[in-house]
Amino acid sequence: MTMFMDVEKTDSARVLNRFAHGLTAFLFGVASLLLAVGGISPVQAEDEGAGALGDFRPMPAMTLYLPAGDQVNDLRLSLVRAQYPQGDRLMIRLFDPEERLAYWQYFEPGLVTKVDALGDCEITDIPLDMTIKPRAGTILADLNLSLNAPGIWQLRISAGTNNTIAKIFPSLPLRYGVSFQNGTFSTWDKTLKEAYLYIPPHARKLQLRGGPVRIFDENGKELTSAQGADVLPKDAYNYKAKIIEIPIEKTGVVWKFSFPNPADWSLRMFGVPAILCPDAETAMLIKGSVEVLPDGTTVCHKFQREIAKLMPEILAKAGSSDELLSKFLVRKEQWLEHPQRNSSLLSAYGIWPLAAEAVREQNTDPSSHWAGAVKLWKDRVKLPAPDNRWDDYLTVSGSSAGLSDHSSYGEALAEVWALDAPFNKLYHNDALLYRAAAVALSDLMDLGEDEVFRGMSADMDPYPGFMAFAICRKNIPEYSVIAQALPETIRNVWTDGLRRVVDRHYPDGLVTCRNQSAHYLVGLQQFATGSQDPRYHDLAERYIQRYIEGQSPAGYGIESFGPDASYTGMQHWHMAYAQLLSGSNALLEAIRRSYNFFNHTIAPEPDGNLVGGFNFGHRIGGSFRHEQWGGAKYILSDKLPEIAAWNKYLPYTSVEQCRQTIEQTFERGLTKPAGLIITLPHYLFWKDKGLPNCDLPALSDKDFIHEIGTELVGVKRPAYYAAVFVGKPAPTPNYISSKEKARHARPDADENNGGLPAGRSKYNTPFLGGGLTLLWSPSYGAVFAAGNWSAYTHHGLIALKQDQSRWWEDYFATTYQLDKEAGVLTVSGKVEGTPVRYVRRYSFMPDRVVVALELVAEDACTFERFTENFPYVAGAPKVGGVKLAMNPDAESAQNSGFSLTCRGVTVPVKFAESVQTTACENGLNDPGQFQINRVEADLPRTWIKGQRYHFSYEIIPPIAEKSE
Repeated sequence: MTMFMDVEKTDSARVLNRFAHGLTAFLFGVASLLLAVGGISPVQAEDEGAGALGDFRPMPAMTLYLPAGDQVNDLRLSLVRAQYPQGDRLMIRLFDPEERLAYWQYFEPGLVTKVDALGDCEITDIPLDMTIKPRAGTILADLNLSLNAPGIWQLRISAGTNNTIAKIFPSLPLRYGVSFQNGTFSTWDKTLKEAYLYIPPHARKLQLRGGPVRIFDENGKELTSAQGADVLPKDAYNYKAKIIEIPIEKTGVVWKFSFPNPADWSLRMFGVPAILCPDAETAMLIKGSVEVLPDGTTVCHKFQREIAKLMPEILAKAGSSDELLSKFLVRKEQWLEHPQRNSSLLSAYGIWPLAAEAVREQNTDPSSHWAGAVKLWKDRVKLPAPDNRWDDYLTVSGSSAGLSDHSSYGEALAEVWALDAPFNKLYHNDALLYRAAAVALSDLMDLGEDEVFRGMSADMDPYPGFMAFAICRKNIPEYSVIAQALPETIRNVWTDGLRRVVDRHYPDGLVTCRNQSAHYLVGLQQFATGSQDPRYHDLAERYIQRYIEGQSPAGYGIESFGPDASYTGMQHWHMAYAQLLSGSNALLEAIRRSYNFFNHTIAPEPDGNLVGGFNFGHRIGGSFRHEQWGGAKYILSDKLPEIAAWNKYLPYTSVEQCRQTIEQTFERGLTKPAGLIITLPHYLFWKDKGLPNCDLPALSDKDFIHEIGTELVGVKRPAYYAAVFVGKPAPTPNYISSKEKARHARPDADENNGGLPAGRSKYNTPFLGGGLTLLWSPSYGAVFAAGNWSAYTHHGLIALKQDQSRWWEDYFATTYQLDKEAGVLTVSGKVEGTPVRYVRRYSFMPDRVVVALELVAEDACTFERFTENFPYVAGAPKVGGVKLAMNPDAESAQNSGFSLTCRGVTVPVKFAESVQTTACENGLNDPGQFQINRVEADLPRTWIKGQRYHFSYEIIPPIAEKSE
């Protein structure tokens, strides 16, 4: 089947000339599509060309540096599926010798970009038939490119799942260099015994991890032997492996890498633009793709050269710092007109303090090496050379995603400039506009050859979550606000630089801590807004769909492959902000489903304070009361009842308190900024009221049993609400490996003396197996609330072995059955590390919860202690404290249960048989949430094979305590 491309009518001669030696074929799945617009066919390239280059494996990205002469060199690029079945998202870009984009195409299984305004060499309206999970070796794409001008071309490939093999078939002999960026370099030619690396000006040290490799300097002196070994060991895939540092004493030279085993080696490198070439001459020709500016500053991209040229023009309009600062706090009466809304701009997470700090601390000297940077430069410029410079290809200490620290200085300046409010005397102030551009462009000056921002932990690690933070915090937010207000020359170079970052990282996989990937939801929308390029609106919409498809069937976004009641707040914040920017109904529904899940884990105390269970938490030890960044609660309460349900519980500061905040700010000055901008959406999308008559599930006036996905069961009865997490979402033990930290007693007897769990967060691990997550009643509040701080904060079984190790329900052995009509939930599993299996059966009666626990030993075993653990809520939310009373059995000297009393209301727990019972009334305590004390009921310690044991109890709704 032959299909023709539609091309843009504007500049058609340029486009058609490019097509003449450009894209001619696109093969998806096992079918090929020949686009007959000139150039050679794939078969000709392979049969008549100069031999293949590759196999190159982007891990996850790579760049080929291709020197071209006067003759046109037509290339066939073949991209093939590697060994894994999952699909790969691919971004293919070709830059000409001036680093202008000559070819751009993004594609993924079953899709190709479809936009009204085509980009360079894009195709449109081609029906694709790409298998989602093709066999290894299946062709992903087969296309022709053309090197039709002399100079060094760059072919950049990003592959989201590291599952692509690239081969190049040139029509003429072709020299090359290859960089696998901040990912893994590995053999692409099993016959290649040596490769060469150019050491550019200002380079100070080369950092390496992996091997085996021997490295020699320009004089043939071996450098690796200085590390105590002739061969660097192969450990590149171990990110914790020791990094080898080799000092650089001379630059402008070429080093040789010798591979003792050409067929099997892997490396990661940092400290120079890491481009390996098969020969020294090519390495010297490419010169690390480094640009040297007239003042001697070295940068990695030609767009950075243009930024340096524009910076004097930009900073000439930066205005006087003192004059600008004098306009930040004026018009107090206008600030006081809506104190609750306006005071959010003055908080530590607001834009006003951060913008003022940016004005105070910005370098506005156009001749400075640090021109445009904020704050960090002041200490650096005082140091002796070369420590006073940033252009040594390393990470500047204290920097994050540029030449400033992590703070969102550019965004704060831009948002103050854009805020049309009666109190804002700086609205559309040109000095703020150009200062915002200056700080953003100064940060872009430090973008590496690998298109990765420094200071994001990504120097030698391509983990996708690192760059997600940069996407939403720096550069792109201010770009979305002010790009279209700037002169075209500034806007174009800014767009070129940011597009490098967006294109490089768009195919990145969604990470298992989904709050990180959620940053892209906002960042991609903002880049589309700033660029006004339809293709990026299309990509942003596609990313929303991709993100939503990655949600758990229960509705939440994963954190370490399970639910987390704390980090989910960052997910919700970014999802809500992106929803308002995009108007996506699908994203709104995704937010609703996530809130529905977590709302079922929380309930209010009689005084209105909220308590939630979090034994399911796969990452952080906290309940949904403390979701980070406030989630979507201040943003979408007028659109979703699941969020409006929180209105009565939100810590809205009173009008009078907000008025005092504004008065004090005018009296004392702006507060110290935290660096992050969190409250801006609260201001921009302020809601005086949310949807009416909404409340949390626990307060429903109707009985229900809700099964959310296959993970959470919520039960409402007239006397109580109960939640039980029954899922096991993590696919492998890797994602709950922190459980091993909880095998032994915590330091300082924390669990028995009110220790602070937040100080020992490494112990957090989900404790599942079907124990109660939350049991609540209207008059008493939370009775039991299980946590993930320790086995002693979960409801369920704990086996203590003779070596003092602790064992609890096996995460992966849990199964359940729910009979909604009978109101019965049955959870089955085993105690990990033991031969004991259990069946836990809940009967949710109208006036009580009956729990029947059946145990059986599949082999003989003996424990130091074996208990059923009851984690009850104490601490701050329990006004007046909780009184624990045991129910003694005079005949057995044991206990037939216990009771909890708070605020004059009592909850009895009655055992069917008397057992030995002990209590800890000073358990782990987080003053920001609550304390988890416990009662332990002893179970048999010695078991013979086949032995069975039955233990049952009932939890009865609160009754009023009789006064004496």
